[in-house]
Amino acid sequence: MQHYLGNTRLLDFTKDPKVALRFACGSEGDNCRKKVTLYNTSYIKSDDLEQKEVLDTFISLIESDKKIPKLYGSQLKYLKKDYFVEVPLDFPRIKRQDGLFLLMGNFTTADLINREPKDHKEKVKHELSPTVGRGDEYEGYVGVLSVSPHSVAQIRNELEQTVSYQMDYLMAEDENVNFNFMTTHPQHRPLWWRQLFQRNFDHY
Repeated sequence: MQHYLGNTRLLDFTKDPKVALRFACGSEGDNCRKKVTLYNTSYIKSDDLEQKEVLDTFISLIESDKKIPKLYGSQLKYLKKDYFVEVPLDFPRIKRQDGLFLLMGNFTTADLINREPKDHKEKVKHELSPTVGRGDEYEGYVGVLSVSPHSVAQIRNELEQTVSYQMDYLMAEDENVNFNFMTTHPQHRPLWWRQLFQRNFDHY
């Protein structure tokens, strides 16, 4: 959603460390220090009943058109946890990126829930715990890999030598895209490429 200037609590993750590294290294000329957040957990709980309760809670928030209603008890506990959301791999971009999302919860201040919509543009203060994974039940580890600005260009260029780590491949929507046109001048590339990729590259 951030690519469309919308607010979102979805944080992009990937199961492929090289994909994360490629996105972190950005576009040509963007060679400042980078970092990759590493999340490791050995257990993801799957409970149909709890999943239904979680979905019902978040759907009720989506449907509220003015402000987030005041929530109590069991509903409130879901908003304070983080949930990994796996998307079916029949969506080409997700498949190429080996992606999933983290639905961010764990508000640092309870009164955030009661604010007016105009205040919802504020960035939610949230940090992944260094020792606890999803919510308070899933043990995990969060680490940060720092990439020296002297290494960014080299890493980016090396990854770009492999088609599956090229940015235009990772960001493609069409499963049958022919990437031969990538060697041509940008003005001669298909209109859909210029509209889609140039807009997205501006955000990296």
